Amino acid sequence: MRKLLDILPMLLEIAPKEPELYKAVVKSAWKASAGPQVTANAVVTALDDKILKIAVRDENWKKELGSLSPQLIRKINSVLGTRAIERIEHYVDSSVRFVRYAFDRNDREASEPENPPEHLQKAAELIKDGELRDVFLNAAAESLRYKAKYGR
Repeated sequence: MRKLLDILPMLLEIAPKEPELYKAVVKSAWKASAGPQVTANAVVTALDDKILKIAVRDENWKKELGSLSPQLIRKINSVLGTRAIERIEHYVDSSVRFVRYAFDRNDREASEPENPPEHLQKAAELIKDGELRDVFLNAAAESLRYKAKYGR
C-alpha cells in the first residue's frame, strides 16, 4: 500500500487533464488518510474545485467528521504532496449504501482480471519501476471490481 501511496503525487500531476483520474487519486488519498472505520461510514461523492464532498451515515458521523476535517485535510494533502483539498463538506444521505468492505480473497480469485481503462494504462506507462506499475494496475483493477460490485 505504501508504494501505491508514493505514486499518487506523480499521478496527480498528470491528472488535471483527466478529471476522473484526478478524483480517483484524491479518493485513494482520502481512503488511506481516513482509514477503514471512517470510510465505512463516509463516502466521497464529489470533488468540486478543492472541496471534497462526503456523504455520511448519520448526524453522529457528520459531527465526528466535522471535528476530524482539519486533520483529514492535512493528511490527504500530505499524501498527495500538494494542497489538493482546502475544505471537506459532509452531509447526511440515507440513500447512499454504506458497506463495510474488506478485500475478500474468494471474490478476488473468482473474478477475472480486468484491463484498466486506456487512460489508466497510459498513466501506468509513466511509471518506470515495473513492480510499482503492476501495483498501480492491480489497485486500479481492484477499484473497478469494487465499483462494479458496490456501485461506488
